[in-house]
Amino acid sequence: AFSGANDVAEGLAFGDVTVDGATLPTFEAGTNDPALGAPGPVLTGADRDGSPITIGGPGEPRIVLFLAHWCGHCQREVPSVTDYLAENDVDVEFLSVATGSNATAPNYPPSVWLEREEWPVPTLYDDAASTAGNAYGLSGYPFWVILDSDGAVQSRFSGEVTDEQLQAVVDFAATLRG
Repeated sequence: AFSGANDVAEGLAFGDVTVDGATLPTFEAGTNDPALGAPGPVLTGADRDGSPITIGGPGEPRIVLFLAHWCGHCQREVPSVTDYLAENDVDVEFLSVATGSNATAPNYPPSVWLEREEWPVPTLYDDAASTAGNAYGLSGYPFWVILDSDGAVQSRFSGEVTDEQLQAVVDFAATLRG
């Protein structure tokens, strides 16, 4: 998939991202989330191979996980979720967004980190301005968003999850079919 260092530095650390739809308010834990029920913005960008990827809009219920390569919580979450997905039949779409990239931080570029971790989840690579993360109101890492089959936000939260919590997230997302 990789043809050289320039591809990694130029094409896989950051991507061009477009946003269609209203930006969600910044997530604040412990409050009534004003984004619940609102349409999630439709993100269009590229995956680690440079192929187009879209997140949002009508379709299957989706779990979207926003990750930062330098985040210690994300560094623990990626192998945990990878193992969970390998061991369980997940009947919802699972996507991720690599955002918050910082060339001076560990595991840069994120594409190399996620490939090394054998991350099985289709991933959109955010731009240098974190356009995708900002569109979804990201306030901490890892950041989880659950979208229903209409593309509406049904849950947002930040932090690591246990296998039991991840199972509850998957079960909840599966109930959101239209």
